[in-house]
Amino acid sequence: FGAALGSFSGDLIVGAPGTDVYLRWWDEGAVYLVAGAGDCNENGIPDRVELRAGTGSDSNGNGLLDACEASFFAGAEALPAATGGELDFFLNPGLEYARDRFLILGSMSGTSPGTDFHSVHIPLNPDAYFLETQQGAASAAYLSYSGVLDAQGQATARFALPPVPSLIGMELHHAFLVLHERASGGPKTWSGGAVFVSNAVRLRLE
Repeated sequence: FGAALGSFSGDLIVGAPGTDVYLRWWDEGAVYLVAGAGDCNENGIPDRVELRAGTGSDSNGNGLLDACEASFFAGAEALPAATGGELDFFLNPGLEYARDRFLILGSMSGTSPGTDFHSVHIPLNPDAYFLETQQGAASAAYLSYSGVLDAQGQATARFALPPVPSLIGMELHHAFLVLHERASGGPKTWSGGAVFVSNAVRLRLE
């Protein structure tokens, strides 16, 4: 590489060998373009690379991964594992998903590299807790894992942690999917594929 550096639309421009201070980017072979290193979903792949390769979605065309535009929030950052506690999750994927079904999934083993599920990549690592939330087995003791978004494309889900002192010091991560509703002349059913995946939310157990 040369000695000159620059940036353009979040990408790094590095001068080719022989270039010094002034980058003549319109000259063939004058510069190298290096994709921006932003990795908002922490999967080890630069966001711009995911978008260009089509492995990451950008449904509103604003240049940001859908999974990185915060659509999922928690009412607290931590809960006491020894005594238990409750908090609300707030879901806001947008008006276009009004009346669609949501499914909250969880993991006790982090967010990277994540996993493919329902035709999308989810920033959650699969483990026993992931399977519990996927199958609905966690709903009675832990959270309202599934439901329907309201007319504004929003929902609130309650997370209730019973006293489990052995969980002190652990971290949980959650994210949600939106599954489109499908009608075919009869009762409405749910399609199998996901059309939206949220950011992951961390919850510390203290």
